[in-house]
Amino acid sequence: MIALLRPILVVVLTGLLGILSVAPATAAPRAGADLSVGLDAVGVRLLSGARYTISVTNRAQQAVSSATVVVQLDPRSPWVVDQQPPCPLDPATDTLTCTFGPLAAGATSSRTTWVVFDLPRASTEVHATATLVASTPPDTNAANNSDSVVCHHVMDDMGFPPPLWYLVC
Repeated sequence: MIALLRPILVVVLTGLLGILSVAPATAAPRAGADLSVGLDAVGVRLLSGARYTISVTNRAQQAVSSATVVVQLDPRSPWVVDQQPPCPLDPATDTLTCTFGPLAAGATSSRTTWVVFDLPRASTEVHATATLVASTPPDTNAANNSDSVVCHHVMDDMGFPPPLWYLVC
């Protein structure tokens, strides 16, 4: 008799456990934006300049309608070479202001601009930092909202005067 009740008991318990089982909880998507800022630079062999590429990646699960990134440049008299710069220069603050949007979930957008500096004929570093300053909807993860790059002003004595100074990034 016990042998007969055993399969019935297993079936009843299995059914009962199936009714009582709870599905694993999934995290609700975070409200707001999660934008990641990137900054890259490539030195220019002629003049003491660099090509800066500013990028924004939407890491959220929803679209972003707009984002603004400000790039703080080295204060040594930068000027933008582009005729129609995608990120206009404010000479009073030595900053580039880049606007982006709309940006779908998972998408990346970038702006590239050429900047030349008035640097001394000496080895030095040129720093730049890009920071997200606004987005719609607001960004909820400040950990990835800025990026920096350093370029080095170096001399290449090509064997005839004058020596050539340029940026290596």
